[in-house]
Amino acid sequence: PHNARTNAQQAAPPAHQSTRGAAGRAPQSTATNPVQHNANRPSGCVSMNKQATYSLKDAAKRLGVGQRKFYAFLREQGVIFKQGAEHLPRPEFVTKGFLSTHISTYVHPIHGEQARTKTIVTTSGLIWLKELTDTKLPITEEKAA
Repeated sequence: PHNARTNAQQAAPPAHQSTRGAAGRAPQSTATNPVQHNANRPSGCVSMNKQATYSLKDAAKRLGVGQRKFYAFLREQGVIFKQGAEHLPRPEFVTKGFLSTHISTYVHPIHGEQARTKTIVTTSGLIWLKELTDTKLPITEEKAA
């Protein structure tokens, strides 16, 4: 009838209950490579097997390229591809050690456990991307400034 709830609604916790852990933290994440946040590193930088890594957003900032332009450039060059809302690395660039992925999970109140994949740029990948953007990305006022 009018007050019938779906199975997903019945499984979801009430709105006043948090899906976070006991200490109020988000659920733990897992990664394809061990990634640990390090408070001693610059913002946007995490440690992966003793090598600094950066999100695509932070890599764009460090290279002096706008985020949208950077993502579009990487897609045009075949470095990343878009799958749904996520930008994922091509396997050959993961194999070369330039990029990696970080998988995190969260609990959606209706759809249950969900996974998100984030592309990570390694230090060697940042150096490689610097060379790639310097040679193939036209100089803009943003980069020249």
